[in-house]
Amino acid sequence: VAALPAPMGREAGFAASGTCVVPAARGFSLVTGGDACRHVAFGRDRRPRAVALPLRRGSASCGAFSIAWRGQRAVCVGGDYRAPTTREGTAAFSIDGGRTWRAADAGGYRSGVVWVTDRDVLAVGAHGASWSDDGGQTFVAFGSEPFHSVARGRDGSIWACGSAGRVARLVPAVRP
Repeated sequence: VAALPAPMGREAGFAASGTCVVPAARGFSLVTGGDACRHVAFGRDRRPRAVALPLRRGSASCGAFSIAWRGQRAVCVGGDYRAPTTREGTAAFSIDGGRTWRAADAGGYRSGVVWVTDRDVLAVGAHGASWSDDGGQTFVAFGSEPFHSVARGRDGSIWACGSAGRVARLVPAVRP
């Protein structure tokens, strides 16, 4: 049985989006927030590897809230849900299986992220959504509807849900 690394200070996981713990290419991974913001990967050897993420941290409302994988590439989103329009520290991406992470700007706090295609990523939050067409390196605004979670259906459609029973479905067009 794998053991989690000891939490740092008031570090915690945010489970609201359902995507703070996900399967990865060679095991599974999770993201944290609070006083620390980390990506923790569990490989086939079941030994955890923790790496600091360049997302907002330092209070109970900050950190990484969601992570999505596409092979060895990953995108995580978060920020501070009490300061949802603050753009700094709201996304990060990795191209090397999560060993290193680079900061990105998702346009404000985002609670869920999903890969739409090999290069397109959709992030959602309580104050709107963001779209990336370069694997999470840059984002542009993609509507102002509030959503809390997002997932990909077996047919390729993207489903988002939010408060008061709000549900949306996006059927991406096929790109060349």
